[in-house]
Amino acid sequence: MHPKDRKVLPYKFCPRTVSCADIIAFAAREAVALVGLPRHDCPAGRRDSTTSRATDADASLPTPTMPLQQIIGIFNQRNFSLEDIVVMSGAHSIGESQCNQFNSRIYTFAPDVPRDHALDPAYADELAQKCPAQVPPDQELNFKALATDPGTQEIVNQMAASNEAWTKRFIKNMIKMGRTQVLTRDEGEIRLNRRRFNKDPDRIDNA
Repeated sequence: MHPKDRKVLPYKFCPRTVSCADIIAFAAREAVALVGLPRHDCPAGRRDSTTSRATDADASLPTPTMPLQQIIGIFNQRNFSLEDIVVMSGAHSIGESQCNQFNSRIYTFAPDVPRDHALDPAYADELAQKCPAQVPPDQELNFKALATDPGTQEIVNQMAASNEAWTKRFIKNMIKMGRTQVLTRDEGEIRLNRRRFNKDPDRIDNA
């Protein structure tokens, strides 16, 4: 069964019960477990928002070109500490990124300055070998900045020295993230179709 089909099953067999927000939270938990980390408790009961705007996501999530201090500011607004940010960023060591996500910082960073001086030279050389300049430049979210910034370097070193310590903190932060700005009770709605809002939210809330 295709993953997209699996996401439809709760709507089919448990209408008005399982929200899209809960499905995403459960999927995140299973993704953590699939890479070998402990499966953590994931409370249910979230409700879906009745609004969905790209501008809200842009204002709430780090962008590829955002400076580290601005990223820290976004998470601080949601009560995440500097250590929390470093711990959560450690998960970005899993997976792959496309060349067009960072080529601009290697080849066309600024006029007369092709390479971003903030990049570690050896790391930049390695990226250049894997990603030729022919790929159209775009953006990059450079988590390597955490390892060199004076405010986060020590935390990175502590986490790198103990996989067990990082794992415990990471699971703790996954639970914390799953409880951030959650809609419950009479807030929001439980969508009948994950692709759109309910036409009559009050009918669902009172069902």
